[in-house]
Amino acid sequence: MNEQPEMTTSRGIERAEWQEFFNDFSRKYAGKQVVMLLMTSNIHASRTTTVQTFGGIWTHDAGVQSGSIMVSLESPDGGNLTRTFAADTHLAPTHLHWQEAEQTLTIELADGSTVFLQF
Repeated sequence: MNEQPEMTTSRGIERAEWQEFFNDFSRKYAGKQVVMLLMTSNIHASRTTTVQTFGGIWTHDAGVQSGSIMVSLESPDGGNLTRTFAADTHLAPTHLHWQEAEQTLTIELADGSTVFLQF
C-alpha cells in the first residue's frame, strides 16, 4: 500500500482580520488544553508549562499596548496567566499563521521571536 503523507496547510491572517479571528478563535478554543512555546530569536525555546487551559487571545489597537497580542491561560491549580507580546513595529510587522492539521497557531513577532499555541 502506498500511503501519501498528510498535507500541511497554513493560513496567514492579515492584520485587518486579527480581532475577528481572535474573537472566533477564543470562542472555539476557550477551555481547551494548550501548550504555549516561545522560541526567541537566539534559538532559545521556553515552555510556559506542560499543559494549561486556553482562556483567550486578543489584541490592543489603542493606547500604550497598541499592537500587542495578549494570551490568557489558566493553570491546573486555577491560577491565571496573561502573556503580552509586543507585536507590530513599522519595520517588522507581526505575522499570524493557523495550521489546521496540527491545531497550531503561530505568531511570528517583530523582535524575531515566535510563539506557538499547540492544542
